Amino acid sequence: MLNKFSASSKLYMLIFITAASLVGLGYYGINGLKKMNENTRALYTDRVLCIQQLSNVRFEYVEEILPVAGNVKNHVLTFSEAKKRVEKAKGIIDANWHDYKLTYLTPEEKLLVKQADEIKKHDDKVYESLESILSKEEIPALDELIKKEFSSSSPPFALKLNQLMELQVQVGKKIFNNNNEIYQSASQKFFFLILLSLIIAISLSFYIIRNVKHLIKDILRSNDIIKQSELRYRSLLENASDAIYLVDDTGNFTEVNESTCRMTGYSKRELLQLNVEDIVDPDQLKTDPVIHGNNRPDQSLTRERRFVRKDGEILDVEIKVSYRP
Repeated sequence: MLNKFSASSKLYMLIFITAASLVGLGYYGINGLKKMNENTRALYTDRVLCIQQLSNVRFEYVEEILPVAGNVKNHVLTFSEAKKRVEKAKGIIDANWHDYKLTYLTPEEKLLVKQADEIKKHDDKVYESLESILSKEEIPALDELIKKEFSSSSPPFALKLNQLMELQVQVGKKIFNNNNEIYQSASQKFFFLILLSLIIAISLSFYIIRNVKHLIKDILRSNDIIKQSELRYRSLLENASDAIYLVDDTGNFTEVNESTCRMTGYSKRELLQLNVEDIVDPDQLKTDPVIHGNNRPDQSLTRERRFVRKDGEILDVEIKVSYRP
């Protein structure tokens, strides 16, 4: 039979081994999650975000700029409306294309971006010509520009954007597959470590449980003493003739006895929903505020207070304030 010290030592050993196992598992799990998180972040920042940027460029180019000249010619848009659309679309294209080129680019992407840049330089000049024509409202020049630059069914810049977006999907798929492999490997190792830790913890637990009956009895006995002490404390509190109440660091009531309820006119349930400042005369609070939290003194003190009962009656009372650490 183990004595209390021996049982306690082995119980602490069990706690230590269990805690060490959990820390080890947590550390291993965090490392695995960190790798997956890095891959996921790369998938988002280097792929998903890039697809969004390229999609924005493609939409503004294909849906806004390319049709605008034909819409003006067919009287769907006025010259001024068309000019505003071109300016807005050009701004969105330039911003997204600039941000996309700042992201991580694979060698294949860099080559496609370089080719797309050359095409974009040409298209930028076309945009400038289009804006000038729209500003001057020159219909013959607009017809000429449409025949020369906007008649192709497969614009080169749009084709390059499609190739870049397809490449993003391919690279993103590789990252996803790699992330899935890391997850599978980490899951298997993590399961093995959990199983090993459980075997060690359960074996040690059975050994200790057989030898800690006296320790458990002492704990139960101590709990009974604490409960009896709490019952005596509550009995003294409830049966005290003086008003006694407890508040937390912010002044909210946490415990009140019946004498406090009779003095203030509030029920116990009502008081536990109030702050001590709620029953102090507001005029007195202006000159003598209630002290809370870190501002409270180290010693107990006696002071005069004017309490306001629930029915509005003012009571002059002398209270003894005790602060607990």
